[in-house]
Amino acid sequence: MLKPDTLLDLHFVSDPQVWGSKVAFVRATPQQKKYITQIYLWEEGELSQLTQGEHQNTSPRFSPDGQSLAFISNRSGTNQIYLLRLRGGEARQITHLETDPWNVQWSPDGQCLSFMTAPEKTDHEVVYTTTLREYHANGEGLFSARPDQIHLLRISDGQVSALTHSEVYIMEHQWLPDSSGVAYISSPSADEAAQARFCVYRQKLNGVPEQVMDATADLGQLSVQPDGSGFVVSRKEQSWCDAHLYYYHWDGTHKRLDEGFDYPLGNYVLGDMQHGAYPTRAQWLDAQTLLAVYTLGGSSGLFTVKLSGDVTPLLHHHARVISAVHVCQGKVAFIEECSTELPEVYLWEDGVVTPVSQQGALIVDWPIVEPISLRVGNVEGWVLLPTQTEGRIPVVLSIHGGPHMAYGHAFMHEFQVFVQQGYAVLYCNPRGSVGYGQGHSGAIRGCWGSVDQDDLLAFLDAALAQYSALDPARMAVVGGSYGGYMVNWITSHTSRFKRAITDRCVSNLVSFAGTSDIGAFFGQHELGSNPFTEDAGNLWNLSPLKYVSQVKTPTLVVHSEQDLRCPLEQGQQWYAALKTLGIETRFVRFPEENHELSRSGRPDRRIVRLKEYLAWLSAL
Repeated sequence: MLKPDTLLDLHFVSDPQVWGSKVAFVRATPQQKKYITQIYLWEEGELSQLTQGEHQNTSPRFSPDGQSLAFISNRSGTNQIYLLRLRGGEARQITHLETDPWNVQWSPDGQCLSFMTAPEKTDHEVVYTTTLREYHANGEGLFSARPDQIHLLRISDGQVSALTHSEVYIMEHQWLPDSSGVAYISSPSADEAAQARFCVYRQKLNGVPEQVMDATADLGQLSVQPDGSGFVVSRKEQSWCDAHLYYYHWDGTHKRLDEGFDYPLGNYVLGDMQHGAYPTRAQWLDAQTLLAVYTLGGSSGLFTVKLSGDVTPLLHHHARVISAVHVCQGKVAFIEECSTELPEVYLWEDGVVTPVSQQGALIVDWPIVEPISLRVGNVEGWVLLPTQTEGRIPVVLSIHGGPHMAYGHAFMHEFQVFVQQGYAVLYCNPRGSVGYGQGHSGAIRGCWGSVDQDDLLAFLDAALAQYSALDPARMAVVGGSYGGYMVNWITSHTSRFKRAITDRCVSNLVSFAGTSDIGAFFGQHELGSNPFTEDAGNLWNLSPLKYVSQVKTPTLVVHSEQDLRCPLEQGQQWYAALKTLGIETRFVRFPEENHELSRSGRPDRRIVRLKEYLAWLSAL
């Protein structure tokens, strides 16, 4: 039987990289209080472990000639960049940095490595001051006075120098094909960055930044054309809009490449078997063709996108999810999973797919339950039924976060634990979810707690009608982030659930605007209101806290103390209100953890979280 502790029996694969017949990837092994991450190399059917010891080894990057591998390791006590010759020898430390490097990339000519790091070490032990509107980020903490910059490391002599001196956060960068410089995503000002308005810059190695487009939208997935004549980016006009792929010339003229393809660029299907980096950036197969990941319903797949605008499936199965991809020389390394299979690294070459990471053996003896599809109108969902039951089955309705994410065909350890403990698990993609067209995902803008609640409860009612063994008198509603918001909203508007669990929730949209790391733009984008420039009444009317006096459902409140996305004060307010009103409640707080606890938090805390869930549900 699966239990919370079975998490320790798993491995998590991430960050696949391909060069020729070689595939490198990272595998994380959970221990009680940490993960051990090692780099593995697969070559022509043979899998070997490249790194050893109880260290963190991440970000493998093949040199352009395929003979060396650069990576980041903390084996010296701090994160540094190492270089390993693949035909023999020990890895050599090639940096001695005071601050952590990330986003390591080879120049196409192999002469340099670029990476991001802070220009200086900062100490907030005594005091922190800022004049920025957006001054912190979930998982990163407080921003330094000077943001991380692009640095260059010359391979021949190890010399490190800063390429950029931006006053604004740089999101990502990529080398120009002739190694003469880089392109990167940033913003003209901190105020525009706080409103999620970004642009692309081009900078030569001996030059100054050149802004090549206006800052009007949220950008990502920068990829420069192989001949250097242009680039592509993902573009979202506002946070509630689906992302799409745009091609730009360096003079700023542009066009949308996936026009008429009403699915979002990227993988938005939620799972809890990820730990590490999962790049899904659109990448060039040739000078006219890109390979991109799109989410379609509860699945995601690989599609080729031509500059002419043709979008064609390369690898898309209805019931599978692709969460990471890397392209090199026409070959593709990717990570794929499904509801009953762990994420696995694969190699695609000339239409042939080969498994690389050998994850399947980890759960071959587990009694994995396969979900049953259930569609209610335009809402797609799934039902997990326990295989061994006596009497009627208690029900857990799970609501995903986002709101513009999706449940689907990803492996969910949490759901498998619930169903093994005898609970039926119901989950679906109500309006607001992505993968069903812009009309579906944008339907809740300005009206959270309306049609989304209608869809969730209609799905629940349909499942109860179809499966007579489900017990409507023993039901719980659970959810995290926006899902926690919906738990709070539903329990303050109906008493049909016997138990509730609200995790990393939103309870007060007015205070959220001032405390969340996305508060500067989220309320305006998602709900059409800014409480600091106009009447806060609309946000208060959409806040579950306004209606908390109507709650009758015993509620477990779960929150991480370092959550800067849905800050701790959101859970504190909900718990304080329930306690004051005499509603049965319990507050579970996790130190040192952030918004990602359930997906990548410390293993022992992830296990305790699931045990707290099960203890609360045991009253059903």
